[in-house]
Amino acid sequence: MKKLLTIKSWVIMITAVLFGCDAAPELDKNVEAQIRNNWDMFIEYWHNQDAAACAAFYADDGINVPSDYVINKGPVAIEGFYRFLFENNISSHYTHSSKYVSAESRTAVEFAEFSVDWLSNDSTEWNYNARVLVHWEKNLAGEWKIKAFLFNSPPKQTTQQIDE
Repeated sequence: MKKLLTIKSWVIMITAVLFGCDAAPELDKNVEAQIRNNWDMFIEYWHNQDAAACAAFYADDGINVPSDYVINKGPVAIEGFYRFLFENNISSHYTHSSKYVSAESRTAVEFAEFSVDWLSNDSTEWNYNARVLVHWEKNLAGEWKIKAFLFNSPPKQTTQQIDE
């Protein structure tokens, strides 16, 4: 009888270790790749000037915080922001470069830079460069959505560099 209890105890302990009763959720090892894939799709929609598709990358309560413009909160306002950009320019070329991504469970923070080369409706060419901080949130469907997108113009080059 004692041997049976010992075997049963070992089976319970091994099961608990293997399947974890209260184990922390395993972090997604491919967060950066998933975010990069989101940006690849976003850029495709951007180049097609599809404001609704660009806004769909945001969470329902997501915000877009451009420098020198109003804060856009929620899908309707964010779509309106992108629609305004597309309607006031003939075309644009968007590039995005992630510099750093940190993730834990269902939240990720990305520091990146983006650049847009524009051709305005009056045929004027212009460029916009920005640094961006993106707060990503994984929704219940397992999709990474933008909770907050904050960007500003990078400072002018200086001779002083702050090292890590």
